[in-house]
Amino acid sequence: MALRWFARSDGLPFFFAGAWRPWHGDRGTKKAPNIGEHTLFLIMTTEANGIVKPIHDKAMPVMLMTSEEVDRWLSGSAIADAVEMQRPAPDDAIKIVDIEKAA
Repeated sequence: MALRWFARSDGLPFFFAGAWRPWHGDRGTKKAPNIGEHTLFLIMTTEANGIVKPIHDKAMPVMLMTSEEVDRWLSGSAIADAVEMQRPAPDDAIKIVDIEKAA
């Protein structure tokens, strides 16, 4: 299977909608507990668009494609803001780069 890299069609950077939070608890196993303070991270996902679906049909990251979307994500104060942004990137906004051929 070839390795795949997704990029914006226009060559500009994109951002994933993500979040983090501190958490106290056990991140270990029964044999090796790891109780304490931890930082949890997430990347918000949505249904796959037409470009991603042939490679991963279940989901894709929520991609923030404009500075306005990034600002809205970073300054959002309600779950409704995040849910409204939870949509696939337009098919023509991203492309697949075959990194095996690029190398």
